[in-house]
Amino acid sequence: MSNLFSPLKVGMLVLLSGFSFVYFSANLKKNMKEDGNYIINAYLNDATGLSKRSRIFMSGITVGEIKDIQLSKNLDKAKITLIMKRKIKLRSDATILKKSSSILGDSYLEVTPGYKGIPLKDGDTITKTVEAASMGNVMTKFDDIAGDVRDMTRELKNILADPTTTNSMKNTLGKLEEIMIKFDKMVELNNQKITSIVTNIEVFTKGMQNMPKEYNNKITKLIDNVDQTVVIMKDMLKENKDHMSSILKSTNKLIKETSIVTVNETLENVKKISDDITKISEDLSKGKGTIGALLKSDKLYNQIDEAVDTATGFLSNFSTLKTIVDANSVFLLKNGAGYHTFGIKFQPKPDKFYYMGVTSSPFGVLTEDKVTIVDGEETTIKTYEQELSLTLLMAFKFYFLTFKYGIFESSAGVGIDFSLFHNSLEFTTRLNEFSNTAPNLKLAIKYYPVKYLYLNVGTLYALHPNNRDFYFGFGASFDDKDLKSILTVMPVPSL
Repeated sequence: MSNLFSPLKVGMLVLLSGFSFVYFSANLKKNMKEDGNYIINAYLNDATGLSKRSRIFMSGITVGEIKDIQLSKNLDKAKITLIMKRKIKLRSDATILKKSSSILGDSYLEVTPGYKGIPLKDGDTITKTVEAASMGNVMTKFDDIAGDVRDMTRELKNILADPTTTNSMKNTLGKLEEIMIKFDKMVELNNQKITSIVTNIEVFTKGMQNMPKEYNNKITKLIDNVDQTVVIMKDMLKENKDHMSSILKSTNKLIKETSIVTVNETLENVKKISDDITKISEDLSKGKGTIGALLKSDKLYNQIDEAVDTATGFLSNFSTLKTIVDANSVFLLKNGAGYHTFGIKFQPKPDKFYYMGVTSSPFGVLTEDKVTIVDGEETTIKTYEQELSLTLLMAFKFYFLTFKYGIFESSAGVGIDFSLFHNSLEFTTRLNEFSNTAPNLKLAIKYYPVKYLYLNVGTLYALHPNNRDFYFGFGASFDDKDLKSILTVMPVPSL
């Protein structure tokens, strides 16, 4: 009886699991629209690269998916049926853009919501569509360009092969050489004239200096600049005369050594390259070779589609991480010293964050401990050096309460924060340094008069009458969006 009952239990479990799977699958499919989604239609001239259940993005975030792709009634366009999330409000001036995600032909849809039109209802159509150039069109254009280059090189080769053209080019090069020689001689002959012109400019500037006094303040700087420029030009002409002659001679030599044969060889190489490019583009379009097989492979397309979906999900989770930079500085009234903190808060969820910071406090290393007598009583004076300490903690938020635990300034501890008035007023408590006779109790109040800055007052070592100290100061807190906004408007220093 026992042997019969065990297989029966296994069979019942398998049947129950199968019915559960079918039930939940049916509900998921049926509730796809009931969960708050709505249907929008769009028409594209080319739906290549799109498939059912392909995701629809807005600013890089998934906002819907493709439900169906079919031909329009007139058989001239592709009708795309979209399932959009209810919270995404589209208007009549919304735009849908088809983009290529890779050279393999995969595409996706990008939607802009529109701003001035009337809201779209369930079953309405987006009229504005933009389609990027497909890979096939790009390859066709590439073939046309390669053909034009081939025709151009052929015509240029025929022109250069004509003896009349060759002789004409030789005569032109010879005349250019004569012009260079004459220019070199002109520079040598007119060196004295250039020097005379420079001297006249110097005399003119000296005469300008004798103008009435009321013009001196306005013109003095201009005269000085012109005078310096003239001196520099004069010295430059003297120093670079030999260099200019050498450059002209080198140019003449280069022109003599350049022959028509070299030009023809270069044109042959250009024609060969254009022929190779044409052959490669033809092989790719026919699916030949490794790259051509990749372009025609449906299996590779499906694998890449799955990989893109996985990567998109990972990046969506990573993009929700919020980073907050916080820095504050306070003054301790009793110790007469500064107390500074800088930290970064990583917040993956609104009710959870991690904090890492560095604190410079005056309660570090004891450097001096002496006893003095004042009015017949002994008084101990202790002097400490500033010391850096590390804070690493985790926090959970429950409504207006935030519970923290971890390492507080290199010592284990716990804390509770109370936030009021939309986080503009915050009461902070902290307990750490439990190894002492009494733990270090810190009480503080933060008030945000403006968005980024806050006032900070409180007390340290509240349970230690001898070490208790009060402080006041201010701080600043910026999240990643604030930092991006500030950096975009900051002036860029010029070099």
